[in-house]
Amino acid sequence: TPVEPVLPLLCGWQMQPVHAKTQAQALQLMQHHKPFDLVMLDAHLDQPDEGFALAEQIKAHPQWQQARLLMLPSTTEVGNGR
Repeated sequence: TPVEPVLPLLCGWQMQPVHAKTQAQALQLMQHHKPFDLVMLDAHLDQPDEGFALAEQIKAHPQWQQARLLMLPSTTEVGNGR
């Protein structure tokens, strides 16, 4: 996933990342942890647009609405920026 390479960087910034590989796992983690300040999402997770669906669920939940969302693209293609 596009989030995995960022995890060591987040730890270096004294953040405590929690990684979920599926939408169901992410929702379960959010229910059992204190509210997250930042949620980084893979745009597609397991299915196309599943990350966007998860973002909508997060924003609709009263306890999670304050979380900042960062949507990452699901591509691993490297381009030249043109």
